[in-house]
Amino acid sequence: MSGKYGGLYSGNWVKAEDLHQEYTPVVLTQIRPEAIRQDSGADRTMLCVGFHGAEKRLILNVTNYNTLVEILGPNEDAWEGHQVNLHKTTTQMAGKTVACIRIVPAQQQAPPPQPVAPPSPLPAPVAPAQPAGIAPPVAPPAFAGAPAVPAESGFGAAPSPPVEAYGQAPPDDDDIPF
Repeated sequence: MSGKYGGLYSGNWVKAEDLHQEYTPVVLTQIRPEAIRQDSGADRTMLCVGFHGAEKRLILNVTNYNTLVEILGPNEDAWEGHQVNLHKTTTQMAGKTVACIRIVPAQQQAPPPQPVAPPSPLPAPVAPAQPAGIAPPVAPPAFAGAPAVPAESGFGAAPSPPVEAYGQAPPDDDDIPF
């Protein structure tokens, strides 16, 4: 609960919003079944765990129970005194992303963030050197009688003089499809 007096209504159970860091180390205590009131009003017996030095307890859902069995073994009586981490994360429930608590082994923590080096600027492209004494390549003429255009002139080069200037008639416009 948030707000100035939200803590008055937070109950006896640990919620994800109670955790102030992504991984919280805890020592397990008071492992016992308890009757938990469901939304329907019926009671359901669930295994609950306490934590050394904490007032609130955690109701074990199936996922967290199975994790503890995997980490500490199937004998719940032997779990007391073992350290684990409460991992604040999210899960999907009824089609929505909700905050949740997952139990993870004590040694499993988020790796420290690795510094990210800024990307190095790419070097500017370098044109290949033209050997001394060799003329630059020349593009073939667009049609017979047209002057040769240096290959590096590319798009946006100065326009060629009209074909009539070289004594030839322009191509027949009827052959152009537009």
